[in-house]
Amino acid sequence: MPKRSLRTIPLIILIIALCARLPIACAKEPPLKIVFFDVGQGDSAAIYFPNGEALLVDAGAGKTDIVRKLRETGAPQSISILMTHPHSDHIGGMLPVVKEFNIIHAYDTGYPYSRIYENILNRLLAVNVQYSVVRSGQKFNFGEAQITILHPDEGFEPHDINDSSVVFMLRYRDFTALFTGDVEKVSEARMVKKWGKLLDADILKVGHHGSRYSSSRDFLSVVRPQFAVISLAIDNSYGYPHKQALAALEDSGAEIYRTDWHGDITVISDGRHIEISATER
Repeated sequence: MPKRSLRTIPLIILIIALCARLPIACAKEPPLKIVFFDVGQGDSAAIYFPNGEALLVDAGAGKTDIVRKLRETGAPQSISILMTHPHSDHIGGMLPVVKEFNIIHAYDTGYPYSRIYENILNRLLAVNVQYSVVRSGQKFNFGEAQITILHPDEGFEPHDINDSSVVFMLRYRDFTALFTGDVEKVSEARMVKKWGKLLDADILKVGHHGSRYSSSRDFLSVVRPQFAVISLAIDNSYGYPHKQALAALEDSGAEIYRTDWHGDITVISDGRHIEISATER
């Protein structure tokens, strides 16, 4: 067996030390990546799965170039999309995405609401995109990762379009992220009753931009997020995030990230470890 050069020993030690501090960077396969885009007053996030697939969750109000953000963050030409609900601050920027990318599969709740939603749906159907109306209990696989729909239930009649939002759990090995759209406390309580401890998540995409109508203490006590991400505009006219929601999130022990302060927020995980970073404004 050839002798190892003494010069290589410090390098090997350095590599071992770096891998101990940054285990995801030393992984043999691509990690799961989530980018919460800074879209001002709205919501948009891209999920990049280790098998090369991608899912865009909402697309903001149309004031931010989501196509550019997708390309800059490594989106393939063929992606899937999920629209949590048809409010313009969540789907206003989706039509350019549908026109510029090959859409593999589109998911939404099927609740009609707006002309914007109808235009997007008509475009999807015109090019024969696979389309699914989702309800709680459905599961969708993206390689080793899986999305489970938690809300709305079959037959659910929302009192408000926000409360019709798709809520889903993303799971990759031991890593979990809960996406809540603009769902409100009424449906948070329904989910706590139905799903209980299955709502436990490492990452929480905070409901309704941090408004007082979401993020109940009972809900957060079950989710127990390590990190909470709020998508909102700086100095927005709604006063988000409301102090009630912030206090509940802080009391839950979550480390809070906000797109109005931190810009685009990136989460990566190998299924065990989590690294989170922000572009900073």
